[in-house]
Amino acid sequence: MQFFFITILFSFLYFLYFIFNNNFENFNSVSSLFKSSSDLGLFDFLKLILETIILSLLSTGIAISLPPLVIGIFNNNSSKIFIKIFAFLLRLIPTPVILLTLLTFNNPSLSLAALTLGLHNAGITSKLLFTNLDSQDKRNYIAMKSLGISKKTSWLLGLFSQQAKSYLSYCAYRSDIIIRETAIVGVIGSVGLGWQLQESLSSFAWQEVTIVLIAYSSIAIVGELINGKIKNSLT
Repeated sequence: MQFFFITILFSFLYFLYFIFNNNFENFNSVSSLFKSSSDLGLFDFLKLILETIILSLLSTGIAISLPPLVIGIFNNNSSKIFIKIFAFLLRLIPTPVILLTLLTFNNPSLSLAALTLGLHNAGITSKLLFTNLDSQDKRNYIAMKSLGISKKTSWLLGLFSQQAKSYLSYCAYRSDIIIRETAIVGVIGSVGLGWQLQESLSSFAWQEVTIVLIAYSSIAIVGELINGKIKNSLT
């Protein structure tokens, strides 16, 4: 659980770094940290796996941490309406379309792919969070406000704390979907195993295709096992 929340915190901090870095000069991919001359050697393949794992972790962290953070900070009726509209647009527009639009202004990068996938899924997780919060008993929240506790603290302790377990349980399930969506995002964003899968298919390198599919399946299986343990610990 500690590793799970550390991942969320790291992803959110990296998200803030991406937003406030005006030059958008993040590392284009994990591959820029390494050097290799082979076309697809073992070292290159491990880099692609690492890219895919980091892409999944960053996207999951953004999808989990962003909705409660934004709702908690902008906790008034007008802000909630704006957040719901923005979240609806994120859900409405498919991830590939969002990424292709952003690529007209930026170079392909791991950061951009993670941000796009994370925001799209944040629109989905925020809908669940809003639905649960709207149907929840608000007596604790009202009581804490009447005692003079700040509105944000009252929301965190009086409302969100009661939904935290169910919210994180759903997000653990959602992270399984995010892992699978990295294939599509990787193809468009030119990162990770998705990019290599496209390259291998275009060159009819079926042995490489098989290896990439096995790697993707392994990452998905490990992700399901970890998420299963997380969901069991939350019940």
